[in-house]
Amino acid sequence: MEFSEMQRLVKANAERYAKKHGVTFSREVLLLKLMEETGEFAEALLVCDDQCRAKKKLPPVEAREQLESELADLFNVVLLLADHFDIDLLKTLEQKTLAKGRQYLLEQAEK
Repeated sequence: MEFSEMQRLVKANAERYAKKHGVTFSREVLLLKLMEETGEFAEALLVCDDQCRAKKKLPPVEAREQLESELADLFNVVLLLADHFDIDLLKTLEQKTLAKGRQYLLEQAEK
């Protein structure tokens, strides 16, 4: 799947969610969602690492699935923030991170 198609589908799902729940994804709401999802990911990580209260413990497979789901939710919010602020995330990643990663791999291959 192309990155732009992923962004389009995440945005469509957010629009569906907004209509269903009467939510407006303003910059403030998106920032709060980012904090909410970060907290949920952190909690899932604690469960996955078996560092939680007994009543929150899950079997390892379920804990891992929850961790994956929360990371996906966090990524969704990042994509929505990029859309909200009209940021070409792939272009920015290319300039900031991917080009440097490619360069590093080339240097390592030459050793």
